[in-house]
Amino acid sequence: MAGTVNIKRLLAISDARFQGELLASAKKAGKIHTQFTLPSAWKNNSPQKLMTLEKNPHFSPFPLGSDFDETEQQLINALTKMKGAMASPQTLLYHLLASLLPQQESNETQLCLERMGLSAPQGLKNKMLARLLVRFLN
Repeated sequence: MAGTVNIKRLLAISDARFQGELLASAKKAGKIHTQFTLPSAWKNNSPQKLMTLEKNPHFSPFPLGSDFDETEQQLINALTKMKGAMASPQTLLYHLLASLLPQQESNETQLCLERMGLSAPQGLKNKMLARLLVRFLN
């Protein structure tokens, strides 16, 4: 059967919640042998499993390399968290108030602030953005 290897590869990386349906569709379309069953190792593919891998220091967020330097990668993570915090007014208020507490600023944090043009913020808006950014960098 042509494409059987490709279908198996797709199933191997598919979310386990959808593998059964995908396998049934592939069998019905004649893309894979009707006797094929999913190996048990493939049944562990879940968002929860990916989250545990993501926290592993050996699992790079960009396994094939990236044009982002270390500072930019830190900013990507912090700004993504900031965006999520701004989803509701209550969460934003919580983080704004928490950002007013004393915060440690490392050399890496200072580099991030410089990259964002917030190392010497002018005006209330930029000062609050800088404090929020430091909160999400830590």
